[in-house]
Parts: sequence; C-alpha cells; structure tokens
Amino acid sequence: MSEELLSELNRVLAEDRVAFELVDGEMVPFASRELHVEVTQPALRLLATAGWERVETSYQNALSELARGEGANAITDAGTALQEALILRGAEGNQIGDLTTSAKHRGIIAAHDAPLLQTIDKACRWVSADRSNTGDAHNSSSASRDDAWFTVHIVGAIILRLSSQALRAEDAR
Repeated sequence: MSEELLSELNRVLAEDRVAFELVDGEMVPFASRELHVEVTQPALRLLATAGWERVETSYQNALSELARGEGANAITDAGTALQEALILRGAEGNQIGDLTTSAKHRGIIAAHDAPLLQTIDKACRWVSADRSNTGDAHNSSSASRDDAWFTVHIVGAIILRLSSQALRAEDAR
C-alpha cells in the first residue's frame, strides 16, 4: 500500500473518530496506545463530570480539530481547555502563566509538591508559548498534527493532575 493511501485511510479513520489506525498492515486499536489509554481516555471521563463542561468543550474541540487535521486550531483549543481547568480550580488571570502563578498562591496545588509545581508551571508556560507561536490565535498555520497531539496530551495530563491534586492541596493547608 502506498504511503499516500495509508495516510488518507488513517486520516478518514481519525476524522470519523474510529478507534483504530492502520500500522504496518495491521489495524491497531487506540486502546493499545499508552498516551491514549493513560491520558486522553481518563481526561475525557473526568471532563464528562458536572462542573467541567467548559473544559470539556475546549478539549473536545481540540480532539475534533485534530481529527480534521487542523493542528493549529487543536493547539489553541487545548490551551483554552487548560485555562478553563485552572479557572475552574479557582485560579485567576488571563493567560496560562498568570493562572499558574495564581494557582500556586491560592494553594490549588500543594506547596509540598514543589517539583510538580515547577513542572506544571513550565508545561503551562510551554503550552502558552506553543499556542502563541504555532496556534491559530496569531494566524499561524504551521502546527503539525504531531505538535497538536503533543500539546493535547500535555494538557490532558495536567488537567488530570489538577483534578486529583485539589484534595491534596486542601489537606496541606
């Protein structure tokens, strides 16, 4: 099978959100993919709960944009999902970096998790910078599908951590 035909077949499967991809002549279920199983699926389950509607809308939009091959739009929507998650947890600000700083000061993430705080802060700032540099918010269309998946996975992991960290932060006060 030609690379062009393989690429088109996998694009159609992704666009229709079929949970399989053709890899080396074999149909591979997404369930066998680590990031999908450990980040994307749990994030979607979390976002289906009450109160997370705005986060879910943005995260679902990112996945839909990915399915259509719109990497820049997916990055922008993933960044918006992260902003919404930080706001939902009580952070204040207009940008991911400001929201992250606010989340630290408000105890949304426990102080004893300093290495985690630094990692989340750097990841949030990276997502913000990536969104500004390659997202559609600044009329850029250079974001690849791989760039977008990377961003969506990072954001999903941070959202999951924010959701589970909230109780630990309250216990640390």
